[in-house]
Formats: sequence, C-alpha cells, structure tokens
Amino acid sequence: MGQMNHKLMPSDLVGFKVRKLQNLLCKQWIKLSNQYDLQLSAVQAGIIVFIDVHSGLTQKDLAGLLGVDASTLSQALQPLLDRSLIQKKSDPVDRRKLQMVLSNDGQHMIKVIEKVFAERQKHLPGNLTPKESQTLHVLLDKMIT
Repeated sequence: MGQMNHKLMPSDLVGFKVRKLQNLLCKQWIKLSNQYDLQLSAVQAGIIVFIDVHSGLTQKDLAGLLGVDASTLSQALQPLLDRSLIQKKSDPVDRRKLQMVLSNDGQHMIKVIEKVFAERQKHLPGNLTPKESQTLHVLLDKMIT
C-alpha cells in the first residue's frame, strides 16, 4: 500500500497564519486608532512607546533596537517630527549626536497610546487566557531571537 501524498496547504504554513493574525491585528488597530482619534499607524505608536521607554537614544541606536534600517526608521519618524510628537535634542556630552525624546505633545499622546494598547491586549484575537497569552509571548520570543 503506497504512502498518500499530502498536498501542502497554506493553512499548514506558520507564515500564513502569522500573516492572517497580522491582518486581524491591523484591522483592530485601525478601529481603536479611529475610536481614540490617534491618527497614528501601529508602527508609529510603537516607536513613540520605544522612545518613551528608551528616551535619549540616537536614531541609529533606536533603529538597532527595533531591528530596522536607519532609512526605514527615518521615514517612520518624519510624521512624528512633523506633528511635534518627538524631538531631536543635542546630546549634552557629544553635541554632534541627536537624542530622540518625546515632546510635551508626545507625553500626552503616550497616555492615549497606553490606553489603546491596554484595550487591544484585552481583546486579542482568539480570546486567549492569561496562561495562553504568556505561552504565546514565550513562543514568539523564541521564534524571533
């Protein structure tokens, strides 16, 4: 008796499932972003959070931390600079370096972003239990490191 050939299906692929989840999360972000009138992409909101947590990093250091190319980060930063949500300030030790910091408007925006992220976490797709959510984080960290 011969072995049955298994036809590879998109639903068998981790990348396919991750992409579907990404699409769900994007739709959720758009809904919440509109609800809170953020006018920010999820990427831009994430950058604001990183700058809040790691205030004073240079653009190059921030790009390294995020794992993106400096030119890609520059494109994402420009609307935040234009809206005066972030600022580049001279490093007091080395005036040639520019540190990324939140402006006063950025400090206000981070509070709204935190509310949106908290709301988002409560309503993640799949209605995960806290234990399942913790396991998912462990598995995702394992996959991306």
